Amino acid sequence: LNVALRTLADPEHGLGATQGQLEWAINSYTLVFAGLLFSFGVLGDRFGRKRFLLIGLALFGLASLLSAYSQTSGQLIGARALMGVGGAAIMPVTLSIISNVFDPRERGRAIGVWAGSVGLAVAIGPIVGGALLENFWWGSVFLINVPVVIVGVTLVAIMVPESRDPRPGRIDFVGVLLSVVGLVALTYGIIDGGEHGFGRPIVWLSIVGGLAILFAFVMYERRVANPSMDVRLFKVPRFATPVAVIGIV
Repeated sequence: LNVALRTLADPEHGLGATQGQLEWAINSYTLVFAGLLFSFGVLGDRFGRKRFLLIGLALFGLASLLSAYSQTSGQLIGARALMGVGGAAIMPVTLSIISNVFDPRERGRAIGVWAGSVGLAVAIGPIVGGALLENFWWGSVFLINVPVVIVGVTLVAIMVPESRDPRPGRIDFVGVLLSVVGLVALTYGIIDGGEHGFGRPIVWLSIVGGLAILFAFVMYERRVANPSMDVRLFKVPRFATPVAVIGIV
């Protein structure tokens, strides 16, 4: 998308998007993705990781198709937000599936391939996007996702076994709500501050409010019987170190 911004701003060859609309075409995905990432991982563990992966891929493909054929900037922003929902459903369950499917002796290599694939995609994405814009219309940068999703859905349906947490307990609705609200508020404040400056009260209200809600989330998770995330695990070095590395990746 980044390489297509100039084209999208063109009223003749694109959508005539303003600077603010271009920013939110990018940020609507980031905001939804960040807000739902943790919660979807929890729900995937409970209701089925393969199921959530298939749903996430289907949503991502549908949103890519809608993005490619958007007629207005508002439609593109909405489609990108839907793409964020799909991405949030995909990412956490992929690592959970790897941990469940691969033997501990092979798990490190599998996670390495996963991380390497993400890094490779980041590197080749702008190159492929530029090549598409040179030869096709701007919607091709989204449309290219559709055949990839179709192949992915087919292979997941055939090859990936279903798995879930054998002892999920009750759904921690309060914890899930606190995590979503806290992450969305924090992410929004950072994004808005980066766009319009950090001197506005609403920016700091969002950032500080988001951090306060996330702190309340941690305190609540320490006391509830069936937490959506057992924060006490971060005291275990063997658990905390891999999580930190994956987070950096």
